[in-house]
Amino acid sequence: MQQNPWKMKMIRNDIGVFTEKGGTIAYLTSKKGIVVVDSEFPEQSQHLIDELKKQNNPSFDLLMNTHHHGDHAYGNQVWVDNGATPVAHLGVLEEMKKYETGYYGGKPGRWEDSARSRKDVAASRLKPPTLLYRTEMIFNDGKHRVELLHFGVAHTHGDGFAWLPKEKILIEADAYNPPEANAPPPPSISPLFVTLFDNIQRLKLDVDQIAPFHGRIVTMTDLRAAVGKQSASN
Repeated sequence: MQQNPWKMKMIRNDIGVFTEKGGTIAYLTSKKGIVVVDSEFPEQSQHLIDELKKQNNPSFDLLMNTHHHGDHAYGNQVWVDNGATPVAHLGVLEEMKKYETGYYGGKPGRWEDSARSRKDVAASRLKPPTLLYRTEMIFNDGKHRVELLHFGVAHTHGDGFAWLPKEKILIEADAYNPPEANAPPPPSISPLFVTLFDNIQRLKLDVDQIAPFHGRIVTMTDLRAAVGKQSASN
C-alpha cells in the first residue's frame, strides 16, 4: 500500500501542521471554522482539505498568507473555493502586483512561469488576499486568539506572523528555518534569525514554540542558540 507523501502532526489539541514537498501548512480549528496559515501549491492544499474533511465536516474560515511567494500562496484559490477568506499584510498584495504581472494585465509573471512546470498551478488561478492589515489583525473566537503581526521587512516586504498568545506558539515562514536536530551550527548567523529574535524581544512575546514553514517545530531556546544568545537574559 502506497503511503501518502504528507505528514500531519498536532501541536496542541486544536492546532496542527501538515507537511508535504518542501513546506508546512499550519491550521487551527476554531469555533468559527478552520484557520490556515499559508497554502503551498494547489495540490498540497487539496490534500490537506481532503484530510480535514475525513475527520469531520469542517467549515473553512480564514487563510493567512505569510508572504507572496508561490510556495506560500499559490494554493489560495483552493481554499477560497472551500469558503475561506484570504488575509495578509498589505505588503503581500503590493508584492503580488509587482511580480504577478500576468494577473494584473501585464506580461506573464511568476504564476505563469510556475504553471509551465506544475500542472496543479496551470489548472488553478492566482487568488490574491482580499482582507488586508497594516500592522496587526486579531481574530478571537472566545477560545483561541490569533494575532496576525507585521514586524517590518524580513524575508520580504510583506512578511506576516501568526501569534497565538494563549498557546505561546509563533507561526512563521522563512524568517527562521531551523536545521535538523543535532546538525552542526552554520558558519555564520543569518541576519533574518537575528531580526526575528530582536522583534520577539521588542514586542515581549512569550514564545514557547516556533512553527516554521520550512523545518522542524522548535522552541525559543533553539532560536536563542541560533543567534548566539546563551540565556533568556541576553
